[in-house]
Amino acid sequence: MSAPTPRSRAKAKATTDREAPDSRASTRRPAAAKKTTAKKNAVEKSTVEKTAVEKTGQEKSTVEKAGATRTGAEKAGEGSAAAATPRRRSSGARKELVERQILDRATALFAERGFAGTSLQDIAEASGLTRPALYYYFSSKEELLVRLVRETTMDVAEQLEALAAEHPDLAPDAHLRALVRTSTAFQARHRDQFRLLLRSEAELPDDVTELYTDGRRRVLRAYQAVIERGISAGLFRPVNSRTATLGLIGMVNWMTWWSQPDDDVSAIADEFAELAVASVLLHCGRDEAPASVHAVLAMLKDDISLLEHRLGEIDPS
Repeated sequence: MSAPTPRSRAKAKATTDREAPDSRASTRRPAAAKKTTAKKNAVEKSTVEKTAVEKTGQEKSTVEKAGATRTGAEKAGEGSAAAATPRRRSSGARKELVERQILDRATALFAERGFAGTSLQDIAEASGLTRPALYYYFSSKEELLVRLVRETTMDVAEQLEALAAEHPDLAPDAHLRALVRTSTAFQARHRDQFRLLLRSEAELPDDVTELYTDGRRRVLRAYQAVIERGISAGLFRPVNSRTATLGLIGMVNWMTWWSQPDDDVSAIADEFAELAVASVLLHCGRDEAPASVHAVLAMLKDDISLLEHRLGEIDPS
């Protein structure tokens, strides 16, 4: 085996140097890596802190904006609620006006063609509405008729009953005048409805007839109670209270056939009131000398009738 030459030794050394790691480079690399890592951590920390600040600011801004929006919405809601009240009132008033128009048209058609001969389509066309629109106000002819009956009989009955409840100490003659005035004024306001019901009693459905009859009975009782109280107080003649009541109500009802829209209703009511009281008042004009023998006999007859009435109260048997 031959000894290595200088040239081969130099070549081997170069190969060894290339393959062996540089101790200085190996020492410097970990330090550089640590420095890079620290810098990277610092950058990440700064980024995280910045992101957190921005996020906090955004959340705060969002909360403030939401609060402002909510406050604005609440204020707007309050304003809308305040504005809605007049609109609701306006809507309610308009509905009443349309219902009044429909009732007036229905009354005219019922009077002209009869209840059975009038359809909802007829009423809708007369009112300037479509049939579906009419259903918003009234669901059937029967509902319309019930409303008419209630207005013409039940409402006046309630007014007459309220008169007695509010003025329990009213003298019988003053009370009778008030009843007649109230009835006459009410009749004049509902002239067409009363005409319709008086003419169409036989055509009314059973449930409507029952309502109508109940209202009329209540009116009858209101009048009859006052007349009987006047008789018991010795102020009215001892007439048959039911007969007298029917006569007075008939007088008031008949005005729907002869009165005109431009008549002075107040004057008519006053005249009716005086006629009603004069028809039952005991010894009307007795302070004056009787004009004839017939007048004297009429007074005596009234006195005897009153005496019999009083005796009947003492001994009903």
